[in-house]
Amino acid sequence: MNWVKKRKLLATEAIEYNNRPCLTSNSLWDALHNTSNMVLYRQVDISILNEIDHKLGQIWMPFSRYKFESAIHKYSDNSAPGPDKMSWRH
Repeated sequence: MNWVKKRKLLATEAIEYNNRPCLTSNSLWDALHNTSNMVLYRQVDISILNEIDHKLGQIWMPFSRYKFESAIHKYSDNSAPGPDKMSWRH
């Protein structure tokens, strides 16, 4: 069609699992499932957690749904937080 311009596709990189790219839903599922569950039945020594310094949790300032929606309204629905869009520090 004459009125449609050719568009350059964004550069992408496939997720790899076992040195092979995950190009189908099944291969992606296998990679994520096996990676997430590979330690499912391993013994874990949680006593190491006792060596971590305990710190107070972050206190959040209360905000309303209206304030949240008005803050994000100016950003695209098709973007994710990052350096070129809204960052987590706003």
